[in-house]
Amino acid sequence: MSRADRVAGRLKDVDVLLVTEPANLRYVSGFTGSNGFAVVGPQIRRFVTDFRYVEQAKVEVPDFDREQGPQELLAAVGHGLDGVKRLGFDDAHLSVRAHKRLGELLPPHVELVPAAGVVEEVRAVKEPGEILRIGAAAALVDEIYAWLLEFGLVGRTERDVAVALEHEMRLRGASGPSFDSIVASAEHGALPHATPRDVAIAYCQGTPLRNEIVARDEQGLERATNIATDALARRFGSGAIEGRIRAFVVTAMR
Repeated sequence: MSRADRVAGRLKDVDVLLVTEPANLRYVSGFTGSNGFAVVGPQIRRFVTDFRYVEQAKVEVPDFDREQGPQELLAAVGHGLDGVKRLGFDDAHLSVRAHKRLGELLPPHVELVPAAGVVEEVRAVKEPGEILRIGAAAALVDEIYAWLLEFGLVGRTERDVAVALEHEMRLRGASGPSFDSIVASAEHGALPHATPRDVAIAYCQGTPLRNEIVARDEQGLERATNIATDALARRFGSGAIEGRIRAFVVTAMR
């Protein structure tokens, strides 16, 4: 049984369901583009998109009757609804404006009925292939964190680490991050949705001083970092220090 079949089997109090939300549309039809809709019912599998995605839809949506819609895509929703009296729509995602416009475009005999959550209920029960992909994604995250420990954090900016993370994910097979990578140090570490900054994650360790310190004492890097951190905090406070480091010590006398 296909996903569209399972969705159609869950319809209650409606004859067909209009699917417009991108994630739900992809789940039901396989379409990965940015503009389209599907109408799903016991006897209907209809997919409409604009001219940009006609060729793509031939590959991604083979099990639906495909159409190229007009510039105003919603104007095509009312076509082919003979015998349909109640059209379900996703009231959790469809805008008020789109709902109003649909009411103007549909034939008089078709009633719009709120039907949010139908596709999500089907999506909640994972298929074997989905479970395998979720496991593979979790394993990839574990690999990335192990790689990150070798790559190193200190001395790199938050933004550099975020870019490197996403690059490494793609190299290892990811299609892309589910959301923007969150990399935060110091007081920004308390922000659940911090935006990576061009701020070094640690003092001394991302400057030419690092090699100088390690060459003299491999165990002294952390100690030197702590001393520099304390000195900067006494001079500038514990918050972020604006501006770039413009100089560093090249000779020291005891």
